[in-house]
Amino acid sequence: MLNTKLTLSLAAATVAGGLAAYKFLKPKFTPQPVAIAPDLPAELIQAAPETIYQRVKPTPAKQKTLAELTANLKSATQTVKSALKLTVVMGQGLLISGTAAVILATKALSTATGNAIKTTPESGSPFTPRWIISRNDDLIYLIGSVGVSAAFIFATFVLKIDPMLLWWLWALVLDGPHVWGTATRTYFDKVEIKNRSRLLLGSLSWFGIGAGLAALNIDLFRAFAYSWAYYHLVKQHYGFMILYKKKNNDLAKFDNFIDKALVWVGFGFPFINSLFKKDAPSVFKMAQQLVPVQFHGYVYPVTLAVFLGTLGVYVARQFFKLTASMPLDVPKHLLLASSIGLHIAVGALPYGQFAAGLLLIVATLTAYHNVQYQRLMWFHNRNKYGKGEIKETLETFGLAAYFGRNFWVYLGSGIVFTLFYRPVLLRKMRGGRYANMVEGFFWGFAFLHYYLDSKIWRVRSDKRLNQALKMDSKAA
Repeated sequence: MLNTKLTLSLAAATVAGGLAAYKFLKPKFTPQPVAIAPDLPAELIQAAPETIYQRVKPTPAKQKTLAELTANLKSATQTVKSALKLTVVMGQGLLISGTAAVILATKALSTATGNAIKTTPESGSPFTPRWIISRNDDLIYLIGSVGVSAAFIFATFVLKIDPMLLWWLWALVLDGPHVWGTATRTYFDKVEIKNRSRLLLGSLSWFGIGAGLAALNIDLFRAFAYSWAYYHLVKQHYGFMILYKKKNNDLAKFDNFIDKALVWVGFGFPFINSLFKKDAPSVFKMAQQLVPVQFHGYVYPVTLAVFLGTLGVYVARQFFKLTASMPLDVPKHLLLASSIGLHIAVGALPYGQFAAGLLLIVATLTAYHNVQYQRLMWFHNRNKYGKGEIKETLETFGLAAYFGRNFWVYLGSGIVFTLFYRPVLLRKMRGGRYANMVEGFFWGFAFLHYYLDSKIWRVRSDKRLNQALKMDSKAA
């Protein structure tokens, strides 16, 4: 096993380095207003609606020269180098105090919690993980898919690709098929229809609810819709964390408590601060109006302190488990580090300079989850529908079996569905009498997905789901 002092020092340096990098990058990316459409007044640009149905038309993009691309790459490289340099300098100063704090926290945890948080160590190394699908699949699709979101960031701020082009690429290839995936394993599965008839029929009411809420107040409706979208992302990452905890028998009460706390605090930290940025999307400006202006300056330091405090307890708990030769659930740590890190980075970047900034944020944050979800869905479908003769499987499950056997049919049908799910025809109705209701109605597809996902992925109580995901029988 690694020397305890060495592991404490390394971990403290990691935490300190991450804090230093974030503290540096936050002011570095203070957004500067840019002219998206020089032919329009600045007030009109700022007030531009941020939906796919009402878009401020950008001027034709200039042809990128090799020199411009090289300059962008050099600028991005210099920013990364500066961040790394400052991280090292600040990390040296924080290492001593950070190490001492972690040691004290570790001792306090072991003394205060005692046997209440101990679990029976499994044989072998604490670094022997169990994966949901396989080591390679999990590292590439469930954890490493954060690279897809990083590619969106690179395309946005370095390559300067048209935001709406990026949004449509995400909507067609990633997001629409992942919403379609939920439909294939519910409304196309005869067994699910029989067992969940009330849920599936009742969930269709979200189309009417969306249309009704949008008709009442479109601004409040959009705030509600995008907030639920973010909440859905957090819940999905929480769900993947639960799968790893279940796989790795990481179910001690104290671990369950601190893991849950880190998820909600870690994802809440960048979201809350994004609401109070000067360039916050117009749909969230109302949050600033609910809090007196004199308190706006306290939002960031307070949320940062809560986040770092929660992270400190989480890290201290891992040191305690390491010294006690208890399993560390490495996949869980990788998942939380990649997903929370992505959200913090996106929250710090100057998306406010784009008229379609909100759409870019949604696409960037969701792209990571889309890949995760599609891979897990395919793993589920292959285990549930991919066995036995196709004729027998179709008789048992219906069309869901057909979509669960050929990935390209599954993906292609999802893209076709998206062309209906986000129809271009809606753009012609943007000035019509029922434009808000139509927008709310088509949000119903997303609402249906959010709601059903909260019901159909419960490994705690669904035995068939446990079998399809190859989970053991232990409660999560």
